[in-house]
Amino acid sequence: MENTFSVEFTTLFLQVYKELEEIEYKYPKRFETYKMYHQGQIDGFRTLRNVLSHNQSNNMYPAIVSESYLNEIKDAVRRLKTKAIDICTRKEFLFAANENDSLYKIINKMNESNYSYVPILDSNGLIKYVVTGKSIITILANSKEGMIYDSSVLVKDYLDYFDINKNPNERFIYVSKDDYASDIEAELGKMINKKITSVAFVTANGKPTEKILGMINAWNLLNF
Repeated sequence: MENTFSVEFTTLFLQVYKELEEIEYKYPKRFETYKMYHQGQIDGFRTLRNVLSHNQSNNMYPAIVSESYLNEIKDAVRRLKTKAIDICTRKEFLFAANENDSLYKIINKMNESNYSYVPILDSNGLIKYVVTGKSIITILANSKEGMIYDSSVLVKDYLDYFDINKNPNERFIYVSKDDYASDIEAELGKMINKKITSVAFVTANGKPTEKILGMINAWNLLNF
C-alpha cells in the first residue's frame, strides 16, 4: 500500500503529540510503564516533534509526516487510554464452567476452540479455579489411562489441580475494569517466584471477592 505524506498529517501529528504529552504529565507512572516497552517508538515521536517545532522556516515544516506515522502515534495514544474492560473477553462471550460440569466436555471445547484457560465459576459468579492446558497435562500424567475421558468425571473431582492459589507454574491476577491496558500489558508475562503471570481477571474493583466481568490474556493484548 502506497504511503502518503502531507502538511495536514504533519499538523495532526503535532496535535496528537500534545495528547501524548498530556498523558505523560498527568499520568507519569502509566506513561513510563508504556515507554519501558516502547522506548524506541516514544523517542522517535519526541525527536520528530522537536524537529518540526523548532526548525520551521517561513511557517513551513522542515519535514513532512506520513499517514502511517500519524496512525502510529494515534495508536500509541489510544493504547495509553484503553482500559481493561475495553480489551477483555467479556463474561457474556467467555467460555466458563462450574464444578459439576464434565471435565471431558471442557477438554474437548478447549481443543476445538484453542482455549488455554477456562474459569470455573461458583454460584455467585466468583472464580477460585481455572482449568489450564498445563493442568490437564498434569492430570494425564497422574491419572489412570483414559480416566478423564470418561464423561462422568467432573471438574470437582480434580479441583486441587485447578486451584488458582496452588498452580505451580502460573499466576492469575485481578484487575479493575478501569485499570489501563498498558499497565496490564506490563504485568502479564512477568515471572514472580518462578511463576509466570498468565491471566488477568477483570472485576469492578480488581478484587477476587467480586464477580468476574471479563478475562485478559496474551491474545487480548496482541489484538488491542
